[in-house]
Order: sequence, then structure tokens, then C-alpha cells
Amino acid sequence: MNKTKLCCLFLTVTIIGISDLGAQLFYQDFQSSSNVPDYIGTGANQFDNVGSSGPGVTVSISSGSLQYVRTSGNSGVFVKLGLGPVPLMKFVFTLEVPNASANTTTAALIRIGQGYPTNFGSPSNSLTHTRLGINLIASSGFQLRDIGTDNNSPTFGGIQTITLVLNHSGSTANYIDPNGNTSSIANDRSDVWIGNAIIFDEMNITSSVNLSDIQMLFNNGAGTIRFDNFLITSESPLPIELSHFQGTAKNNSIELSWTTVSESNAEVFEVERSHDGTGFQLLATIPAAGFSNQTMQYKTTDFFPLPGPNYYRLRQVDFDGSYTYSPVISVYFEKGQKAAVYPTITWGEVHVVLPGERDYKTAVQLYDQSGRLVKTMRIEADLEDFDFSVADLQAGVYILKILGGRLFETHRILKLR
Repeated sequence: MNKTKLCCLFLTVTIIGISDLGAQLFYQDFQSSSNVPDYIGTGANQFDNVGSSGPGVTVSISSGSLQYVRTSGNSGVFVKLGLGPVPLMKFVFTLEVPNASANTTTAALIRIGQGYPTNFGSPSNSLTHTRLGINLIASSGFQLRDIGTDNNSPTFGGIQTITLVLNHSGSTANYIDPNGNTSSIANDRSDVWIGNAIIFDEMNITSSVNLSDIQMLFNNGAGTIRFDNFLITSESPLPIELSHFQGTAKNNSIELSWTTVSESNAEVFEVERSHDGTGFQLLATIPAAGFSNQTMQYKTTDFFPLPGPNYYRLRQVDFDGSYTYSPVISVYFEKGQKAAVYPTITWGEVHVVLPGERDYKTAVQLYDQSGRLVKTMRIEADLEDFDFSVADLQAGVYILKILGGRLFETHRILKLR
């Protein structure tokens, strides 16, 4: 599995989506009613069954959550049918076990597959793509269990967000993980996350069947399980695949480059910069290839980087106006003792950027090819950038000298007609 990996100035990534939501198939937060029957029906956001098979299991809406209390005997269940088939499914919900009488392995079992009944029967393994167990931990807490390998997660307490990603698309697929990055998952594998941590990475499936039905069956042990904030989505392929996004500090600028190995419907890349990693501003707009299965290379330069860390991301915009973000990279910039002069071929003005935090005045002198001084400026220590006009000079080659403190530089300027 190819999870996003970060390093100081270089990372290998895949472009991510603006939101972690695909096409929504089902959503329920149990806020509209305190009566369980109101959540059962044929509506898109209703279950096909929620209930108990008999005494010993109570099902209710408690504090805006779907609560199962089991003491003995029977089963509690929820069933949602007819979601698919879904090639790439993301199933998100919150889970809490506020009390349990004893440690119980696989007290509850979540199944995702096809052809499930609406009653309390256990679907066969031949109809089940993925199985995920819930272990009760004495007093309070739970573990998740990979049924195929009998591996358990660490113990968690309180309310936790669970994210299941299931791939039955026929090939490796990308999805937006709970960290907002892009992760990949092989065909017929499942990823299980608790919060922002992956617990089971590419978990083996039970059978290669369609993703259409979901069942939870609580039929073992004694305790309380609460579910809430169900969100089931069908994830869509992401528009571009980025093989690298790199930033490098050089002299008085930061060079940014990135490479794509495929593009679909991509119109432009908008390069954005931030001083704190949260508020971003547009730095440059670069046309994309549109549709490509070949390696495409892109680059741009930040001529005015900020002292200290500079945060960059790509906003890739499609022809239909939709857009995706890349992960953020950080490039540390330390102002050097060298001036930046551009453009060096000009009709009118040359822009000069001097090193910051100078404690000395600077002289800027312009000489023609005969060595004659034709222009000069004196720059105060607190002025870092300014324009030097050559508009009134004859066309030709000039030498710009920058003198002061530790600065002694010469730059060749070509004045056009």
C-alpha cells in the first residue's frame, strides 16, 4: 500500500481531493427522532432493519446515538441493503463502548457484501467481502478485530471515528484518507482506520463479491455499544496522479517542481503559498496537459519567499471547475547575502531585491560599455526591494554594480529599444 510519505524538501504523493466525500449513498446522525422505528424504511437514509431478536437485547436512541444494550441471549442488528454495487466504498461511523461486563472477542461483527437478509441471520462468507469484529473490553473500551487473521487493534476508549475503505474496483485505487492525504489500496482489500491512524492496512477480504449490503450483528457478550454519524460514500477516481512535488531554496528564491504520470480533464495548476500552513494565497498559475498518460514535468519560481518556513500546495483545477489539492510541502528559506536582479533584459525597469536585515547603506551604480557611470542610487538599510529605471537610456549593454557592506556584485543588463 502506498501511503503518503513526507520528508524535508521532497515528497512522493498523489493529488488529493478537496473533500473527503465521494458520492453520498447513506447518511444518518439520529438527530431527527428518538424513536427507533422512524429510522427503518425504504428511504435513502433509512435502514432496512434496526432491532433486537428478543429479550436480553435493548435497542434505543440515546443522546443522539443508536444504542444496543445486551445482557444475554438474543441479538441486536442493523441492516442497510441495496447500496451498490460500489467499486470503491468508504464507510465512516463513530463507535463507543461505555460499559462491558467482561472481555469478549467478536462480540459484534460488521459485514459488507451482497445478498444479505433483513432479519437476524448471519450472511454466509461466500456473500461477504469484508468482516470486521468488535471486541468488548471489561468496564469500557473496545478493540477492532481482523477476522481473517485474528489480529486485534489496540484498545480504545471514548467515542472514536471508524473509517473502512473497501476496494472491489478491479484495480488499485486511490482514496482520501482521514489525514486528508491520498492513500492507495489494492483491489479486493480493505483499509481500517481509527481516527487518523490506520489499524489494518490492506486487510484480506473474505470473498470477492460486490459491495452492496451492510449488516452489524451484536450477538455475543454483555455490554453497551453505541453507533452514530454513519456516512457511506462511493469514491470516484482522482483526476491526476502526481509522482513528486518538490521545493528547493536557491539564493534568493525557491524553485518548485512537480511531475505527473497521468492527467484527466486537468486544466491548470494553481500554486499557492502560506506563511503558517493554513491561510494560502495564489502564487502562480500553470497550464496543465489536460489529458495525458505520459510523464509531464512542471516548474515555477517563488522570487519573493518569506524568511523562515514557506508552505506550498497545488490546486489542480479541472475543465468543469472542480478542483483538488495536493498535500502541503514546507521549504525553509534563509535570506542570503546576495541580491536578486531581474529582468536583465528590459525596456524600462530592473527590479532589485537586496538581502534583508542589513545594517549598512547600499550603492547601486550603472555603467555603460565604455566604463562611464551613467546612473547611481543610494539605498537605505531598511529598504529591501526597489525598481531601477533604465527607460531613459540608449539601447545597449550595461553593467549594474551593487556595493555596500559585504555586497560587491555585478550584473549584466541588456536595454532594449
